[in-house]
Amino acid sequence: YPQEHRLMLSVMDFGVGSHRPLYARYPQLNNDAEAIALAVQDGVTSKPKTRNAGRGLHILSEWAKTFKGDLEIVSQDGHWTQEASGLTRTTTIPYEFPGTCINLCVHTDYLPTQQHDERRRYD
Repeated sequence: YPQEHRLMLSVMDFGVGSHRPLYARYPQLNNDAEAIALAVQDGVTSKPKTRNAGRGLHILSEWAKTFKGDLEIVSQDGHWTQEASGLTRTTTIPYEFPGTCINLCVHTDYLPTQQHDERRRYD
């Protein structure tokens, strides 16, 4: 991270896929890539509406944009990416990933410094 000025994080699980439950609530979905793209939108959830449901992936996407990061989500045979420019792409991959993988790469030059954080806390 210090030499390349970027921080890379990955989170992975081997469940049913983060978007699979969306098919029941959104029958217009045609494939896993579309389901991922929908899941990143604010307020989209497969769960009954509760406080903050459907916010996590959207917040992560906004955070990546703010700090000029790249975000990638792979689930089953769906692949969704968001580049630092904000450009998004959805594709279907030729194999099924057993679960969900989220990769985030942020460019550390855009992260707030501790001094910046201290000022914002008391403003």
